[in-house]
Amino acid sequence: MSRALLTLICGAVLTGCTALASLGVRTEGTSGPIAWHVTDLKLEEARGTYSFTLVLQETQGNPLTFTYRKDTRYAVNVTVLQSVDQAIRLRLRPHEERRLPLTFSWRCPAGNCLETRGIAPMWTIELTGMDDKGNPVKARIDIKLPPNPDTYRKP
Repeated sequence: MSRALLTLICGAVLTGCTALASLGVRTEGTSGPIAWHVTDLKLEEARGTYSFTLVLQETQGNPLTFTYRKDTRYAVNVTVLQSVDQAIRLRLRPHEERRLPLTFSWRCPAGNCLETRGIAPMWTIELTGMDDKGNPVKARIDIKLPPNPDTYRKP
């Protein structure tokens, strides 16, 4: 193998690792009038599910009503891409906190489940609606869960 080819392969591997590392874990944040974090992370390998609770909190002291939700779910090391667009009615009073249980799943034939150690679900949720004065509001929540919820410690 030539030195140039070896250098090219090593560079590609390092670039790929850097790209994956940059994905990182993201379990909390703020978007528009919403602060959010995840809790109760649970991986059930036999069922092919990764569940958690998304906690939303209104931060600006204004009532909000979200009327539309778009979710995109995907994971590194698994060919799963799920997208959901739906009309909703999610009301938040000033500073109210709401807990939403969510589950990422993949299919596992009986007795032949995927190796789940490398699965790190990512979830993008876009909420749109209005505040009590009729002003439009948006929140984008980008969640990047850890591959192993048992060893994860909140930062």
